[in-house]
Formats: sequence, C-alpha cells, structure tokens
Amino acid sequence: MGKWVACVVLSWGVGACGGQSTTPIGPIDASAETASANPEGSAAGTTPTSDGSSDVQASEAGAGDGSEDSEALWTPNAILSELAFWFDPTSLRQSNGLVVQWVDLTGNLNDASQPTAAYQPTYTASGIGGLPSATFDGPIVFLQVADSPPLQWGTSDLLILAVVRGRSQSGTNAMIYQKVGVSPFDGAALYLNADNPSQTTLAAAQLSGDVFAVSAPPPSTFDDGSVHLLGTRRTGVTLEIRVDGVVSNSIDNETVGTVNVSAPGYGAMIGQNGYRPSNGFQQFYGDIAEMIGVGQSLTQTDIDKLEQYLMARYGIQ
Repeated sequence: MGKWVACVVLSWGVGACGGQSTTPIGPIDASAETASANPEGSAAGTTPTSDGSSDVQASEAGAGDGSEDSEALWTPNAILSELAFWFDPTSLRQSNGLVVQWVDLTGNLNDASQPTAAYQPTYTASGIGGLPSATFDGPIVFLQVADSPPLQWGTSDLLILAVVRGRSQSGTNAMIYQKVGVSPFDGAALYLNADNPSQTTLAAAQLSGDVFAVSAPPPSTFDDGSVHLLGTRRTGVTLEIRVDGVVSNSIDNETVGTVNVSAPGYGAMIGQNGYRPSNGFQQFYGDIAEMIGVGQSLTQTDIDKLEQYLMARYGIQ
C-alpha cells in the first residue's frame, strides 16, 4: 500500500509480556466477575488480584484424539501444535474494564499486551456472540505482541483468521493484524477499508506494500457493525483474502511465494499501526473476539474445520 510510511518500532512496542505459562492451555475466563460459559467445555478458572485483574490458570481442555466424540466436538486444540498464536475470548485479561493482556493459548508465549492505559482496548463482557471481546474504540487503541521465532514465518504458507465486528469510525487501512518491517513493508497483514488500488470499505490481505488482495463484494462494507470471519492466507504462490469461510478474492504470481514476512525485530500489532501511534492512523474501531495465526501449511480439511468452528461459535452465516 503506497500510503504506508516507514516507521520505527518503539522500545515498548516489542517488550516481552510477563506472567506467562509454558504449558499449552485451553480457553480461560477473563476474571472471576466476568466469567462466561465456555462452549468448548474446558474447566478453566482465574484468581482475582488486588488490582482488579485476573491471574490465569490452565484449563484441562484436551486436543482431539481422533475418536468420533472428539471429531464431533472439534476445537483448535486438535491442531494446537501447528498454531503460532491463539487468542480466545475467554483468555482476555482485564483490569478495571480495560484489556491489559490477551493470553496466547498455544504455549508459544505470544501474549498480546498494552502497557499504556490510554491505549488499552475496552473489555466487553458480552461482546460478539455473547462472549467477551476486545473493543477498540480509538483514537489510539491497540495491542502488541513481542517478536519471537514462532512469529517469523519467512516464505512459508500462512493463515491468519479473526472474528471481527467493525464500526464506521474505522480509518483507512484499519489494521486488524500486522507484523511488517520498513518500506516496502514486507510482512503479513489483515485490515479493513483498503485504499489500494482505490479507497474502499473492503477487507484486504497483504504480504508487502505491492502484494495484496482486496475482497470482492458482497459484502460491500465491513464497517457497518456486522460480524465476519476474515482471513489472510498464503498457499504457495497464491494470496487469498477470505471472508466467512470462503475465498473472496485472490492473486496468483511468483512474487507471492517469495515475500519474506518474518519482519525480524518488529512485533505484531492488533487494532492499529502501533509502530507509530497517532490519532486515527490505520485505527480499527470495533470488536475482535478471537484470532488465530498459523505460520505453516494446514490441510484443507483442517482449514475447513477451523473456519466452521469459528463461524458456528459466533453465529456467522
């Protein structure tokens, strides 16, 4: 996207998150006060702290074992070892109504956090589908994930999926997820209101400033308060923008397969271009309930199951 500018990662933008567990865990409750039913049936819990936040406890949710029962109750736990990160609505950690951390359930320690109170999303206990969500209500609101080897995907296949509900205040190139370096901005991104090759209210997947795919209507807008499952997928030399479980649009060329999206030294940003925080700059307004990232190939069967799981969980048609 030609309008992006080179920027420097602020030192706090890639700081390591504390309080992390090295054990893969299933969905967890955000706090004792705002605990919600867990559709996956895991026995999760939290311990309130004196500052109103919650300590995370590991759940006992298990991966699918291949039996008929586990197939019927398929969750991302079945492919946990293949995920780079997994932010679940019940793994939001909040303090005084603001999101301070979004715990990564993969065990890769890729927690998303925001140390600056003024930039923290709002914790919405009954958000998308009645489950908790992080509400990005600007003008500078975002979460950040410290760079780590599991986020450096090189030229491999990749998949980023996010359950989102955008609002009309969202800015141009409103970032749902991005991990990019300086110009030509190589890195994986998923955003709304794409402005290349012209200004739109559509969604887009991107691997570089000149390598992107913009969704094809319908729908013609994603900032109208409707809930969607959006995705960026690279498979070989094909880049897809996925909408509600299907390919909305794609591009096919050799360049797609050669873009190195590792962006070493740059953290991942959720909700805005947090590399250069400023009022409204690529700010996403709305809710994000769940996000999953994969830095390798998945079988089409697993992709189908993953999208079906997310769409069913949030009532997306």
